[in-house]
Amino acid sequence: MLWLTDHGKLGLLDESGNPNSDVQTLLGKGCCVVGLDMLVQAEWITGNESEAHRTRSVANPREAAAFTFGYNYSLFARRVHDILTAVSFVTNHDMQPTSVYLLALDKTGPLAIAARAQAGDAIDRLAANTNGFRFANVTDLQSPNFLPGGARYHDLPGMLAIAAPQVTWITGEKKIPPIVTQVYQVEKPADAITFNAAPTSSCSAAITWLLESK
Repeated sequence: MLWLTDHGKLGLLDESGNPNSDVQTLLGKGCCVVGLDMLVQAEWITGNESEAHRTRSVANPREAAAFTFGYNYSLFARRVHDILTAVSFVTNHDMQPTSVYLLALDKTGPLAIAARAQAGDAIDRLAANTNGFRFANVTDLQSPNFLPGGARYHDLPGMLAIAAPQVTWITGEKKIPPIVTQVYQVEKPADAITFNAAPTSSCSAAITWLLESK
């Protein structure tokens, strides 16, 4: 299981540096849990840097997305690349995992959903919190969540829909987005999507869902 957090691998540890209680639960059930430091997270941070609230920029008062992102990947895209690299590593590991799960229950949810849209059936199950995020609401070119074209094709729900017919658990929405329901009904019965309406209990609910599938 690849578990993403806002603080990278550190988000899976308790104050003593040991796996936290949720990770211990998964380990006790025979799951292998993998943490990941995406770009500008944890061990990527050096010197006076902090976790990215705004992306790096050059000393130019005339900012333009067409210039910057015509030549460079956005931080969001780079982090999705990091996730896909980790998925490939896990999938091809010598231990030969029988299935690969992706879990992202904080602000990393949209990253996990975007990665799943690219990975297809390389990720057997995804549990993610969308936090109601939409690319269309990102108004700052230096936001870590800025993704050129991200809102064009049904925004984040469109990325969820692309994953059909893979099994998915989501929270953070008022209801399952209509485009997701419509696509899953075509590709597979709608019960391939599990919806959790109470984000405050999302961690225990997601872990229970994942363990039930083992």
